[in-house]
Amino acid sequence: MSKRNAAVTAIDCSENSIAYSAKQAEVNGLQIQHYIRNSNDLYGIKNNTFDIVLCSMMLMDCEDFVGTIKEVVRVLKPSGKLFASVLHPCFDGNHDHGIVRQGVGINREVVVKNYFQPTEWEALLPNGTTSVIWRHRTIEDYVKTFIKSGLTIVDINEPRPTKEQAQISTTIAWLQKIPLFLFWELKK
Repeated sequence: MSKRNAAVTAIDCSENSIAYSAKQAEVNGLQIQHYIRNSNDLYGIKNNTFDIVLCSMMLMDCEDFVGTIKEVVRVLKPSGKLFASVLHPCFDGNHDHGIVRQGVGINREVVVKNYFQPTEWEALLPNGTTSVIWRHRTIEDYVKTFIKSGLTIVDINEPRPTKEQAQISTTIAWLQKIPLFLFWELKK
């Protein structure tokens, strides 16, 4: 976005992620402001600052989801937009007690044991080496929080790969049957 002349501010709670982003901005000659902040406390950033807030694959991980959305609304300009992507809550969740993937290949299935139990658990990342905290929220949790915080849902998408993309791998082809992601467009 910065390469296309957008004024970009990068915010993350991880010092390592911000350091990496700042180094990449420097290497590429990009002017990007960087802040190390928790998403539920964007101190030092004025109200009504941004036209767009992008939350890419992070809302499902927020410990304080309500606080995060309140902060997003606070820093968005009037009529500003929030673009957010999350793991699809209907098809991803606590693999031991909630939503389980069974089988392999194109015929892999999703078995829902308990969708309505918002929960938190610790498990390994898909690479199998790093343990992290995972959280499950229902679509209702997302929608009600957005609405109570003053956001309007403009659009929602469950992306699926094209035929050409599906030819890349069986895993990608499987996503033509069951969505892994949910994309939100919201307006203040």
